[in-house]
Amino acid sequence: MRIKCLLKLDTFPFEDELVFKNCSIHGIRIDDSNHVLLFGAKSVRIYVFCSSSTKWLVSVTKEFHLNDWIQDIQWLNNYTSTQKYFAAISAHNCLTLYDIDVTKTDVFQSSENCILYTASIVCNNFDAIVIAAGTVFKKIIFWSPQSISTENGKKPLIQSLSGHQGVIFSISYNKFHKLLSSTSDDRSIRLWKIHNHSMFNEDSLEFWENATIEIAHVLFAHESRVWMSVILQKCILSVGEDSHLCFWDLDGKLLRKKKCHKGECIAFTGGSDGGVYMWDVESAFTYGQISQISLHFRETSSNADFPRIISVLTDKMAGYFMVTTDKGWLSLFNIELKHWEDIYYDNAFASYCVSCISKGTLYLALGNISGELALLNLQECQLEKCRIKKFKIHNSKICSIHWVSDRNDYLLTCSIKGDMILWKVIFENKEFKIEGIQELFLPKCKHHWWSTAALFLQTQDYLIVGDRSGNISFYSQLHTDKKKSEENNVKVNPSMVHRYIHGDNGVTDIQLHKSLVYSAGRDGKIHLYDIDDNSLNLLHTIKVSHDLEWIGKMLFHGGDLLLLGFHTKDFMVWSSQLESAIMTVECGGGHRSWDFQLTDEGNATFVAIKKKDVIFTTENLQHVLNNKSILKTGISGQEFCCATYLFTKSQNSLDSVAVVACGGEDNTLRILGFIEGKGHQILSLCNLSGHLSSIKAISKFKLVEENAYLLASVGGRSQMMLWKIKEDPYVQGQQLASFILSGIGETTKHHKKENKCIQIDPQTRLMDVAISNFENHELSSGKYIISTACSDSYFRIYTFDINSRDLTLCCNLHHGEHCILRLSQILVMNYSRKVLFFATGATDGYIKVFNQKSCQYSDSISSNNLSPSLICPELQLKVHQSGVNALDAKSISDTDWIIGSAGDDTALSVTLIKFVNLPSGEIKCNELNRACENSAHASQITGIKILDEKHL
Repeated sequence: MRIKCLLKLDTFPFEDELVFKNCSIHGIRIDDSNHVLLFGAKSVRIYVFCSSSTKWLVSVTKEFHLNDWIQDIQWLNNYTSTQKYFAAISAHNCLTLYDIDVTKTDVFQSSENCILYTASIVCNNFDAIVIAAGTVFKKIIFWSPQSISTENGKKPLIQSLSGHQGVIFSISYNKFHKLLSSTSDDRSIRLWKIHNHSMFNEDSLEFWENATIEIAHVLFAHESRVWMSVILQKCILSVGEDSHLCFWDLDGKLLRKKKCHKGECIAFTGGSDGGVYMWDVESAFTYGQISQISLHFRETSSNADFPRIISVLTDKMAGYFMVTTDKGWLSLFNIELKHWEDIYYDNAFASYCVSCISKGTLYLALGNISGELALLNLQECQLEKCRIKKFKIHNSKICSIHWVSDRNDYLLTCSIKGDMILWKVIFENKEFKIEGIQELFLPKCKHHWWSTAALFLQTQDYLIVGDRSGNISFYSQLHTDKKKSEENNVKVNPSMVHRYIHGDNGVTDIQLHKSLVYSAGRDGKIHLYDIDDNSLNLLHTIKVSHDLEWIGKMLFHGGDLLLLGFHTKDFMVWSSQLESAIMTVECGGGHRSWDFQLTDEGNATFVAIKKKDVIFTTENLQHVLNNKSILKTGISGQEFCCATYLFTKSQNSLDSVAVVACGGEDNTLRILGFIEGKGHQILSLCNLSGHLSSIKAISKFKLVEENAYLLASVGGRSQMMLWKIKEDPYVQGQQLASFILSGIGETTKHHKKENKCIQIDPQTRLMDVAISNFENHELSSGKYIISTACSDSYFRIYTFDINSRDLTLCCNLHHGEHCILRLSQILVMNYSRKVLFFATGATDGYIKVFNQKSCQYSDSISSNNLSPSLICPELQLKVHQSGVNALDAKSISDTDWIIGSAGDDTALSVTLIKFVNLPSGEIKCNELNRACENSAHASQITGIKILDEKHL
């Protein structure tokens, strides 16, 4: 409906213009005089582009409507009059000519009477208009309004092409290459070559009437329907339902395939996630160019040597990579000169060696099978002969080595049986010295001798270690416990362990970023933690796309988290911001030595060992990593089902950000920030994974003492998740608890009465949720009551203890025979006490109001003892003819409440109810009045909010 105008690619913000009221924009056409023609559905509007004006787009016409759905519109060339014309081809294969005053001048009908899925005006000369159209019969037909009419006055076909096995979605023609591309439901792109004699003008009708059109290539790479293709000067682009952008050369070879949605040639894509991105087309021609080199031959070697470990060097050593070889050599390779250089040899490091390079390529640490540690200053290798210092640190082989601090002064080594030592490394007067800080014990696991990632926080005296079994071990007070462990001759055990948090394939990386600890593993997940009160607390989990099977390293670049990992045989650099791969290298898979480096200028280098040779590739990722490539950030490619406002935080002295939690069909709870004063700019603050199915509803509760919100999200698979969202500069969510009714894939039967039972379906959906907490409830203080409306016609109540994080199902109420869609809470004063009531709306159109006191709570309900009870409503109202999709309640006095509802029947209802305190202490509920608007909307109503007693 709207158009956003950008004068230059580095100019922000956009100019925003509402073009059509009731339809989307399907196409934009600009002529030589900067007239802009926009069309969508049956609507057309014309603007003129004035870059020198304060308003870039100036409207020439108002929105006007054609008689049929528009497939294509083009400005016409080579007309003799001064008047401008354009032609529109419609879905019923009819061409209409208009002048710029939107006066219809002529109408032409093709002899092929059929519905068109797509059409393109491939020749837009005023005297030789040619249309290529894709029919429902899987054919491409060509016709022209300038052809001689048949007896019935219709225009005959010029050409007809067959080959597609499905309906045709797009047709694109490149005049320079004389190539036509078509895309289809059959997942293919077909390239057609147009041959003709040079005697015919390319812009004439004779050219097309006498042309021979042959199939040149049939292209397959998309996993789903192909929406569109475009033929450029050097390549062909195609986009499809699988959200991939494919780059092809003109001979039909696939150059590159990129997952898109969230002087140089640039392609722009827009997707269902609302994002608009720029892509560098030229990079497709350099993509995938892998160099393969063999280790140089040495006369002193009796047998052929080969590399075992490879690393890319940075900073002063940039342009080199280093390998340790099977014969014990340490060699450098100059990428620019393609030259090998040996810098060190020691037979003690032959056959078996582990290595690690410190930050900034300053120091190199080597470990061997005899328990020896060798330290080398790499900065000296370019100036003089390398000097190496060896230390005997373990009685058996060193299994892993890690530099664990950014200051390159702490080193962690691990031997067999979980023996680890943290070392202080000192380099003075061109000599290395080491000091043992603490001996540590790695908890028993599948590969007990192996640690895979480690991080030492020197200021807090914490060490975090990940192992090959997916455990995260947390060690605290290392220097404090040093004397104690030396006196007792014991190794320090971890103060806490997150068991199998990354599955059984191992932890691959641990890093600190903005006071949070990140861990990655081969399970394809990222875990976030904070450190509080000498404990490592899990906040939440980021589940990356299935396109990245396991993660090897994390790299923070600007505001983006880049994940380095593998999918089948490909190495990938995955952008968390774009939610797609920005670099892919076919290397054979991740079970090999590899390394990756990215410079501040965006130059990426990947190296790996494959079949005893070294392979490497370089690529410039600056265009993708630069924020200017993101014209508009994509949020989610699927539907949002619910949203709730949390709080507003200050971003700087001028702007404030409204923080909103959203959930939907992509199974992710998204915390978004809406920047006030900057139009529609939206920030993705935090994405919380964990739901197995779509999120249907969200509820919040303010935790005043902690300056945070308790958030409950519910949805499919009968799953509820609880989160804590803190009001801090870096908005992060912490997962508190998760509950799945009856387990996944199970159907558990629970006795209702002696001769009846209820059945809990694992596909039960929790449709709505509400949180409450008050001190004088019969439950112990500190607990929260969480009520849910369920699709299996049951109303369930849970209790949650925020201190112990126990989430327990404590009440199961049979609501009736219909799915409960909506839930609202009503808090009524009974003398000096607060009494909680629930209002529910179901698919039968009834609203029921019942007292929470009628719910019989139990401490817990096991999966083998779920005792349901019937709801006894205080008030039952037949308000709608069908389902109640929207429900809200608001107090207008101590005893009077307004209940608003809306539903599938397009009706809007407002009911006034009164709560009366009886002498017995009970509360009676009565309906006082009701108002209804039967056709409040033109379609079903999905949401309602009562603002005050006069407005909703």
